[in-house]
Amino acid sequence: MYGNIGSRTRLDFTVIGPAVNMASRLEPSPNNWGGRCCCPRIRRLRQKRFRSRTVGEYPVRGFNDPIELFAYHG
Repeated sequence: MYGNIGSRTRLDFTVIGPAVNMASRLEPSPNNWGGRCCCPRIRRLRQKRFRSRTVGEYPVRGFNDPIELFAYHG
């Protein structure tokens, strides 16, 4: 979800939700996979433009199941 969040005296345009939470938790992860890291949904969106390979499933804080991560180059 996105939009203005706050009160009448202070509004901030922001994005919130599970996808944002996942991205914020993956972003600081170590770059030891030989490329940038992404989740399956982003991989599907970028697969025509970037080559990727699976790096395994990893637990992500706030998510019940491990998330399969991919390293991509480009």
